[in-house]
Amino acid sequence: MRLRELMSTQVITIAPDADLVDASRLMRKHHVGFLVVIKPSARGGGVLVGVLTDRDIVIQTLARDVDPHAVTVADIMTPEVMTGREDEGLATLLTRMRKAGIHRVPIVNGAGMVMGIVSVDDVIRCIAGLTGQLADTVKLSRRLEKRKRS
Repeated sequence: MRLRELMSTQVITIAPDADLVDASRLMRKHHVGFLVVIKPSARGGGVLVGVLTDRDIVIQTLARDVDPHAVTVADIMTPEVMTGREDEGLATLLTRMRKAGIHRVPIVNGAGMVMGIVSVDDVIRCIAGLTGQLADTVKLSRRLEKRKRS
């Protein structure tokens, strides 16, 4: 399975100069724990410069009693972002995610533009759907066997 078939296309982005309260509110509004940090480009669109998780906010500010208004996204984001390619296979991405210990990966096209996100939750939903299809196939084959015997 290619990542373009699995990825969620709802990508919530934020600018690196936003403060963490804005980031937290954006996460709450969209019910996500992961933001893609995009630096606006003069040519339009933007450039992927990092990712920010709800865990980053808690560990880097709240747990250290730091004022979240005084910290920008750029201050605590992860700047070295592992990405996947739309045409990459799921097994390859899962291996890389496991080795890196991460749960979500931005998916980019050939031009490097962020097109979606693949999360562990997406993979679990996919596997659950495939498992359901497999169970239906087994049920159908049993029914067909019964008909043949009758």
